[in-house]
Amino acid sequence: MTIDTEYDDGLDYFRLAIWDLRLKATRSRLAILEALYDEYSPPELSAKEIVAKLRTASRASIYRHLRTFLKASLIEIIRKGPDGSIYRWCDSRRSITRIAKPLSGSSERPAELDSRRKPAR
Repeated sequence: MTIDTEYDDGLDYFRLAIWDLRLKATRSRLAILEALYDEYSPPELSAKEIVAKLRTASRASIYRHLRTFLKASLIEIIRKGPDGSIYRWCDSRRSITRIAKPLSGSSERPAELDSRRKPAR
């Protein structure tokens, strides 16, 4: 599945860009990337450059970002994609699946999608 990496919608875009770059996206890797995104999010810095920073970051720096992020919140599994569709990340298969098409005339998430979320572990 190819995701339009030119679309820029904050953190949702950044997560989808990570999947599009075919990185191993474990929960801890996503937490680290989200923390790095929060720190290095000026408009002139692209998702690829942030990923490059992660690859060159020291182990201590990565763990510090991970601890900071995990204290702040849990990672949500369901995300809104660049085309308005709702996508679900599957950890076991390392895949992304579209579970709902864009809603015509509405930007809100349908209530039935909330029941499809995985419970926090």
